[in-house]
Amino acid sequence: MIKRTLTLGAAMIVAAAPMAAQDRGTIEFGGFASWNQFASALQMNDALGFGGRLGAYLDPRWAIEFDVNGGSATRPAGLSDRSFMMLDARLAFVPIKVGRASLVLGGGASHVDANVGGPFQAQNFGYHALVGGKLALTETSALRVDYLRYFNDGEQHGSIRAGLALARRPMGRTTTNTVMQTTQAPARPDSVSAAETRRLREQDRRYVALRDSLQRNPVRAMTPSSVAALATMLEMVHFERDQSTLDGVAR
Repeated sequence: MIKRTLTLGAAMIVAAAPMAAQDRGTIEFGGFASWNQFASALQMNDALGFGGRLGAYLDPRWAIEFDVNGGSATRPAGLSDRSFMMLDARLAFVPIKVGRASLVLGGGASHVDANVGGPFQAQNFGYHALVGGKLALTETSALRVDYLRYFNDGEQHGSIRAGLALARRPMGRTTTNTVMQTTQAPARPDSVSAAETRRLREQDRRYVALRDSLQRNPVRAMTPSSVAALATMLEMVHFERDQSTLDGVAR
């Protein structure tokens, strides 16, 4: 029975891994210490136990988890001690996350075995509900405390568990930040290029400089040209053929 249960739990985790990889792809595992109560039919006193947890996140809030928890418990009326093992499989949900702290709720199937040093002699099956919390220590580790309430064979009993949880992402996937970032669309290019803008600004600067210079140094009125000067300006200036030397008339 235990072998079949362990195989079922491992199969659940393996089946969940591809789905988790589509979003966060986070695998969580860890160990814990527990304080356990038992159904009266098992005739066992409250006892300390130890166990481990393996889980796979389907998305940032939903995960499949599988626990194994065991130990040894005394019995009333001087009866021999019994070892026990609790096997749990559940669907967990994280409804609230504030800073490093998060609330965990869950529920699923459970199985309890107990023996007296030989083959398992007492078993019960049922389901359980979980209320817990996690406090992140680093990006990949957290403290976790859970309370599980069992409903097995018409009876109720509980288990308190506290331990360390570690997270591992699949190969090739990077860390996803909790801070959302927005990407700004590239600015549309201006109708005037940067070079043209610089040219226009330089032209405007020169115009302002020329205007200011003319205001500081007004142009003097020119002396009217004489008739002789105007006639001279209309004459053709001749050079020697294929040379730059002025001929006598031109001089």
